[in-house]
Amino acid sequence: YVRKSLGRGIIRKYLTPDEKLVVVTFDRAVEDLIASGINQRDDGSTSLMLEPEIAQRILNRVAEALEAFQTTGTQPIILCGSYIRWDIRQLVNRFIPGVVVLAFDEIPAGTQTKSIGIVSL
Repeated sequence: YVRKSLGRGIIRKYLTPDEKLVVVTFDRAVEDLIASGINQRDDGSTSLMLEPEIAQRILNRVAEALEAFQTTGTQPIILCGSYIRWDIRQLVNRFIPGVVVLAFDEIPAGTQTKSIGIVSL
């Protein structure tokens, strides 16, 4: 909830000069697959438990989708559901540092987004 209320401040530095947020997203099947691998710990934290081959395929597809950012001159951003944001951030930044992972509900109403790729398997 805190990130949602700070949304405008969070995204401001990632907007293009024409006020668009350039992103890649996950298709629903990939989001569902990731969500099914999230385990809730006793302390309230989560851990992502995916088969290594599945995790590698997801990372490969993310890397391919992020290549589109080379021509935009903008910060690589993944936009996903809030229920997987933290776990995606942990997975992706371990192997592809510097990628910003935002949740849909962190994007303030009225913000224009431009999707330049969809991660699918």
